[in-house]
Amino acid sequence: MDPDVLSEAFVCELHRKLFGSVWKWAGTFRHTEKNIGLDPIQVSIQLRQLLDAAKYWVEHETFEPKELAARFHH
Repeated sequence: MDPDVLSEAFVCELHRKLFGSVWKWAGTFRHTEKNIGLDPIQVSIQLRQLLDAAKYWVEHETFEPKELAARFHH
């Protein structure tokens, strides 16, 4: 069975695997304000919105694969 790459669990595990040797908190949501990005309380909310939008794009073939990837990355 393929993993659900558009799930919060997959994204967090991927982040942990990519950055776990760099940051001890890799794969978790931050709880403190930084000088870039979102307010910490918004991170999980915005991630959920992005994943839901991407699932819709895939299911409804809204964009060509390269454009979908670019939009997701952005």
